[in-house]
Amino acid sequence: MRAIGIDLSDRSIEIVELRQRFGQFTILSAACCTLPEGLIADGVLMDIPSIAEHIRACAESAKPKALTIESASFSIPESKVHTHVFVFPRSLKNDEVNQAIHVQFSDYFPFEPEAMAFDWKVTRKSEQTQDVLVAACEQSYVDGIVALAQECSIEISGIDLESLSTGRAVLPVPKKHNAYVLIDSGARVTSLSIIDESGLQMTLSVGMAGEHLTEQIAKKRQLSREEAETLKTHTDLSDPAAGDIRTVFEDQYAPVFAEAKRMITFFETSSGNSVHGVYLCGGASQMAGMRAFVQDHIEKPVHVGHALQHIRHHDVLPHDGAELRYANAIGLALGLLDPKHRVLFNFLKQEV
Repeated sequence: MRAIGIDLSDRSIEIVELRQRFGQFTILSAACCTLPEGLIADGVLMDIPSIAEHIRACAESAKPKALTIESASFSIPESKVHTHVFVFPRSLKNDEVNQAIHVQFSDYFPFEPEAMAFDWKVTRKSEQTQDVLVAACEQSYVDGIVALAQECSIEISGIDLESLSTGRAVLPVPKKHNAYVLIDSGARVTSLSIIDESGLQMTLSVGMAGEHLTEQIAKKRQLSREEAETLKTHTDLSDPAAGDIRTVFEDQYAPVFAEAKRMITFFETSSGNSVHGVYLCGGASQMAGMRAFVQDHIEKPVHVGHALQHIRHHDVLPHDGAELRYANAIGLALGLLDPKHRVLFNFLKQEV
């Protein structure tokens, strides 16, 4: 069995083809290409024909062999997804849950259900109740992906939630009664998610990430944006000489740490399960001293995510941390191949 995941961000495309054989996964081919500024803006596909051309060129440049993409899975950025947990009587059947969500939908989401693409999963049950997590995004984001796939003559295998597809690659498979926190620092936002054996339990986005850090360092040191980016990338946060740069990180990451601790406390108190570790991914996770920096502020074991931990054969990709940029594409493909890495949400599902 083979599957392809395509990760679209504002500045790049990552494509990975996986093969599953005898329960083991192999990366057959992969590609990473830079996108010109303005084609995708904050997750919105601004120029579908041009993006399609770049996908075709990226697939052609894949190593060790060019990719022919007949079908693929895509994802929606966390910053574009709204979630809410509904508590319903356990006795409600699926069609009754559908009706109950529809009745209450506009009380908790910014649009009417007809304007949203969404899916739901039961995340927890008690003797009397069931917790139902609904994830929704504006239908226009899904429509954009559908139009792009049609432009590329690609059949869509699914449209996933980015935190879950990334988590599939970088997190251990959760065991009973334990969970993991995923902190994904991108260019525009930092996403926080708690994932356990039942899947996604909590998720939110904090408006602090790489670009804002660069701006604050530039302001602090009176540098150009390019100089500040270089300084940020080469700073070791564990080095006492980091000084005012570490202070910038302390100030900017304060709301991220506050939200992470709040989420962990609420989850452990309400579920009775334990968070066994925090995993970092995204560009900031590769900074020297970043793991220890986060460990100093969150009272849980902190690890840097490893995008290849579920892949037996992965010589196609580098092993120096750069492979993390492929995490979402790997997770999208994993979700198509193995029930152990099952897809929990599919935004192609448009009716409640």
